[in-house]
Amino acid sequence: MIVIARVGLVVLGFSVGLLAVEALLRLGAAGVRITGDDSLPVLLEGPVRVVCLGDSNTYGFYVSRAEAWPQQLETFLMADPDRRPVQVINLGYPGMNSSRMRNVLPRILETLHPDLVMLMAGSNDFWTVPDPIREHRADAFEVLAWRYFRVYRLLHMVTRASRVEVIASGNIDAWRGPDDVPRDDLDEGVGVVRGEGLELPLGWKRADKAVGDWDERLDDNLTTMARFIRNENTKVAFVTYPENQRGIYALANDRLRAAAQATDTPLIDVGAKFDALCSESCAEFFFSDLHPTARGYTRVARELAEELRRQPHLLAR
Repeated sequence: MIVIARVGLVVLGFSVGLLAVEALLRLGAAGVRITGDDSLPVLLEGPVRVVCLGDSNTYGFYVSRAEAWPQQLETFLMADPDRRPVQVINLGYPGMNSSRMRNVLPRILETLHPDLVMLMAGSNDFWTVPDPIREHRADAFEVLAWRYFRVYRLLHMVTRASRVEVIASGNIDAWRGPDDVPRDDLDEGVGVVRGEGLELPLGWKRADKAVGDWDERLDDNLTTMARFIRNENTKVAFVTYPENQRGIYALANDRLRAAAQATDTPLIDVGAKFDALCSESCAEFFFSDLHPTARGYTRVARELAEELRRQPHLLAR
């Protein structure tokens, strides 16, 4: 009986301690709302976290990882001394279609807990095999704990303090031929994202023929992802491809705009911005296959940073 009583006292003391810390964190948050001083949330929850989900145009095909638009976007945002620190995570992978993105999205949200998801998708849906859509069953404890308990968020922030960078790896180098042009004899691309306990398969498989209903499938995946992200109390924005006038990119941009309107999702129309910029020629911003050059990615990142400054609620907690 004495042992049971002592264990009970330990459990009670631990529970009271957690409740006390939770109360202090909530009082601190209330103080922030009153005073406007956001130093406490930065200390306890880390920087605002942005996840960029996409394909080769997000990954940064042909250029170094530092030159891809997500990495440059972080640099532009962090240059603002009045902005809370921002961490931008690049989860783009060449060849990814919207079905694969839809399947990996729940795990990304549960593990990385972003404040904002920026989603650019659709250019690969017509030539890659769509993934069978998997039913997602959320971890109820994880969802509720993250949503309602600041102590849990604090513990999560502490455990990710020494995280490794989340990167995509795989057989990307094999895609490039001798003239640095994508090979067309590969049947699949295989990669994986690892970091913070996250391990997800990325990639694609080539379809035997063009996917006939790719646009309808893309519409469904985009609208489903937007609603799912918001249901997880996370902000979402669609981003159009910078190439807006030719080929599959123009068609994918039309679907992104339609999905944004259908779901009342913020749209950052990079394609329209490039149209205005390139009244005559955009050769300096694109390779021959219409992937952005390093200068093109810099321009994408700058346009996104300016739009996020115009819509500060997207980076607010």
